[in-house]
Amino acid sequence: MFVGKYELLNLLGDGAFGQVRLGVHSDTGQRVAIKVMDVDRIKEQRMCRSVRREISVMKRLKHPNVLSLIEVLKSESHVFLVCELAEGGDLFDKIVDQDMFDEETTRTYFTQILDAMEYCHSVGICHRDLKPENILLAADGSIRVADFGFSRAFLDHGTVLEVYTRCGTPNFCAPEVLSGRRYDPVKADVWSLGVVLFVMLAGYLPFDDVSMDDLCAKIRVADFSFPHHVRALARGLVSLMLTADPSQRIGVADIRRHPWMARRSLSRRTCGRKLSTRVSLRRDESASRLDASEQDMDAGGSEDSFDAALDSPAKAASPSRSASSRSPPGSYLSVALSGMDAEQAAAQMAAADQPPAANVGAVAALTQLDACGGAGTLPTRAAPTPPRLLWSDY
Repeated sequence: MFVGKYELLNLLGDGAFGQVRLGVHSDTGQRVAIKVMDVDRIKEQRMCRSVRREISVMKRLKHPNVLSLIEVLKSESHVFLVCELAEGGDLFDKIVDQDMFDEETTRTYFTQILDAMEYCHSVGICHRDLKPENILLAADGSIRVADFGFSRAFLDHGTVLEVYTRCGTPNFCAPEVLSGRRYDPVKADVWSLGVVLFVMLAGYLPFDDVSMDDLCAKIRVADFSFPHHVRALARGLVSLMLTADPSQRIGVADIRRHPWMARRSLSRRTCGRKLSTRVSLRRDESASRLDASEQDMDAGGSEDSFDAALDSPAKAASPSRSASSRSPPGSYLSVALSGMDAEQAAAQMAAADQPPAANVGAVAALTQLDACGGAGTLPTRAAPTPPRLLWSDY
């Protein structure tokens, strides 16, 4: 089965909007990951703006540790995000396989994650859903930060814009995000970085509870403790990042200057053992998510405008890029990876986070499942034979 010049092969992941499949370019043999998104599902879940935002942000981001968007293809019923293939899987599976990382391995990965986030912040983008499932590994083991469905631009002519939206995964959310009040999204990303750092060192979540109310209560006061094997310098850095008061929380530049970042481990052995008395790390595919409310996320754009929004910067595929004779019938469009400049994109995405006038600080229900469709999951283990994609709409 072909999409444009790409043959769709193995199933790599499955989520709310569709699937992620291995793709191979018929001319060059390039292996890619193709996120296949069902337009009807996106509209039903009122996440059109989230998808548009993810595409817009990924067009702008060019960094060795950020997953690359190669091109976007479109049919009447599906949108296809053709991305760099991260053949090493995701950080979640890596942690589960090893129980936890030693300090040197943790520092190697964390430095690259920090590089990616510092770059994103430098161009005015915050992630807002950083977690191990959204951090991928290339074939050489280097980091690729992915899944920008909840990201947003936060700079307005050099000024940091505070936001209101509650979004992301609760276990990784900063206290101020849970509050529903204005917050600095950069500081919120630092908190999520701190949770990721803790998870790599400990092998479990610092904040977890079967009760959402109890989980939020722990997060609001930064109620967590370290396993015995985590050393003092690492504890100090994590504690500075997981400071409940965002005004007292360490910044990215100071994280880089922290002594732990420069220190090398004396040994490469894995520290400690799996702590069976602790809550184990689990993938959040069935967990509640903090998703932006309909008014907050989709203000200023109707669901019916989704096709138009994707088509506007696009042009019909040239004959050399059109579907081959083996492709399902239908007209594919290649969405241009150029377009609005940074200020236009920032203004457009900032508008999505303005609270409704009569409902400042409105928050969303904690009910929607993984809004980004699980696209960040590229497991290295062989997947079962995937079901056939249905092209009945073509």
